[in-house]
Formats: sequence, structure tokens, C-alpha cells
Amino acid sequence: MPRTSRVTDNYDEPWKAAIERLFPYMMQFFHPRLHARIDWDKGFHFLNDDLNKISSPEGKKGTRYVDKLVSVLMNDGNEELLYIHLEVQSDRDDSFPERMYMYYYRLCDKYGKRIVSLAILGDTDPKWRPNKYKQGQHGCSIAFKFPMVKLLDYEKEWEELELSPNPFALVVMAHLKTKRTSKNQKERAHWKYLLMRMAVSRGMEEEVVGALYAFVDWVMKVPVELDNKVAQELIINIGAKEMEYINRWQQEGEVKGQLSFLKKLLQEKFGELPAWALAKVESATASVLAAWFDAALHKNSLEEVLSS
Repeated sequence: MPRTSRVTDNYDEPWKAAIERLFPYMMQFFHPRLHARIDWDKGFHFLNDDLNKISSPEGKKGTRYVDKLVSVLMNDGNEELLYIHLEVQSDRDDSFPERMYMYYYRLCDKYGKRIVSLAILGDTDPKWRPNKYKQGQHGCSIAFKFPMVKLLDYEKEWEELELSPNPFALVVMAHLKTKRTSKNQKERAHWKYLLMRMAVSRGMEEEVVGALYAFVDWVMKVPVELDNKVAQELIINIGAKEMEYINRWQQEGEVKGQLSFLKKLLQEKFGELPAWALAKVESATASVLAAWFDAALHKNSLEEVLSS
């Protein structure tokens, strides 16, 4: 019997995309009180370039974090912006509390006092629950606390996740099952099928369904042979209307979505893209973009990535 090939799990880019595409749902799911105080009619803006400029220069080369900065207006009549800093940590990192504090004080230095830092912990260690940073010397001290969400806690509420009308529940489910199936690709493929079917069968808006489908497909990576079986099962078992949507989303959105994600990844890792690199990336096919995305996770220069 042929052995199933292994895949490398990637949480960073799928989470970044999910936050950007489903931000109001994410806030409602994790922080309903804060969500209720935001004036969503006035929109929200991601400030990724600003966040990159204040990122810690001491970070290890090649280290990537899922961090987002979003500006919103509140419905309390105050016209001052509130800046929400989001950080997703998928594995235990004991330097995480200090990093949260460093981001907070740098954001305060740039924008003032209206800063909220929120942490999402996606690791599998039930005892690791950082929500504060303390430092002191000779009577001088600081103490910084930040709201923390532990995704692992939602495993105890699986039935509630399945019944939740909030689409971000499915993001949490996909993350948890990806973590739990790191050594069992067949079980992961089974859950990938179930969650994809759930994503396209709930009657949600097409943009939301597309974001969910993309997250599940991206984060729950399985070998090609198992991915093909998942696709076959979906074709057989979901309705014609849902299948029509999946086909359209794959055909029309594959290249556009991959292009957007690859450009963001390259910019975050190598800085502003030169004209020759942009031209090359924007004229590539879906298969070439996918190969470059994988290369970008491991290569150390832009030239190496685009020559792969």
C-alpha cells in the first residue's frame, strides 16, 4: 500500500486572510461587547503598513507573526478612532507577552491612548494562558494586561460551534481540527470535507462562504491524493446550487486570491516589491503562484522565490 505523503501546516497566512475578510464576525464571536460598541456603518480600515513599520526589529530572521491593526469608530459619539491590535499565536512562545507589550507602547506612542490589544491563542497547551506582562527594577515597574482568547477552550463547546450562526465559528473549528489531526492526514481529510460542506450549505452571503471555503481549504492541507477524494465527495454529496458556487469561486477566484495573498506575503517578508517582481507575479498562472507561495515560506530572497 502506498504511503500518504506528509504536508507542512501553515496557520499564519490563512488567519491573516480570515481576519481581513471576516473581521466584524470575528469581533462579534470573540468580543461581543466591544463589537456592540463599534459603529460598523462607518466602516473599518486595516493599517498593515503602519503596523509593519513599528514591528520589532529584534525578531528572528524569517519569523512571521499573525498581527493586524484596525481602526474603527465607536457609536458613543466620540469621533476619535479606536485602534485594535490583533495578535494570533498558533504555538507556544514564552516571549509572546513581551511582544504584546512592545506593540502596545509603540502604538500608543504613534496614535495616543485609544489602543486595544487582543490576543488569540491557537496552541494545544491548556496551561499556557498569557494575558499580562510585568517588568520591574528597584522599585520601578510596569504591568500590562490584555484580553486573551484560548481557542482550545472551544473544543468543550463543539456542539455550540456547530449550531452557531456566526460564520467565524467554522474558522475556529477548522483550526482546532487541523491541530488535532497533525499526525492523521486521513482524519484531517474527513474533517476538511465536513467543514467545507458546512461552509457551502448554510445559505450565507457568497463573500462569506468564499472566505470560509478558502480558510478551510488553506489551513487544512492534506496530500494531493486525499484532496482529490475530498473534492470528489463534495461533488457527489452537495447540492447543485452549492456545487455551482464552488466551481465559480474556484475558477474566478483562484488566481485573484492567490495573487493577493502571495503579494502580501512577499511584501511582508522582503519589503516593497520592485517593478520587475510585480510584473512577473501578476502575469503568473495559478499553479506557478502556488509554487511561489510554498517557496516564499522557505527561501531567503525574492530572487530565489521567483526563480523556483
